Amino acid sequence: MNFDAQPPVPREDRAADTARDPRAELLLQLLRAYGVMRFRALGSSMNPWIRHGDILTVRRVDAAKIRRGQVVFYRSGGSFLAHRVVGKVQEQNELLLVTRGDAVPSPDAPVAASHVLGRVIRIERGGRGIDLESPAREALGWLLAHFSALNRWTYPPARRLVRLLRLMTGTFCS
Repeated sequence: MNFDAQPPVPREDRAADTARDPRAELLLQLLRAYGVMRFRALGSSMNPWIRHGDILTVRRVDAAKIRRGQVVFYRSGGSFLAHRVVGKVQEQNELLLVTRGDAVPSPDAPVAASHVLGRVIRIERGGRGIDLESPAREALGWLLAHFSALNRWTYPPARRLVRLLRLMTGTFCS
């Protein structure tokens, strides 16, 4: 998921322009100063967990405390991404996180801990919030990270099940 802190631009240009946007830098300064920031997610790499247009809340966190399954917000080249941690690697005394978008078949290049800006702790969608720090969401994130290679086969039936549960209960289950 990319980070939206700019006026609308063609979709393919968004990631490249984000890091140069002065509003993006302002939001990063707020994250550093206050420890929390919110932004609108762009893209579909984290579908269905995080959807295009969702509002994400990010809390500054020590990268050493990040666990597999959590969604981190980090700087990669000229863009900002929110992807799930699927592994951690110690290489030459440097902690590297292996991340992956839930809807993407392969992991991203390892991310240096120094590039991690925070952890996604909340998703807002349609006026409702999803707390990613709840024990149930933490457990689900852990399962998604451990079985992420199976996502392309497990998500379609899971989406159908969630739709059925919504119809049956009238509640928000995503």
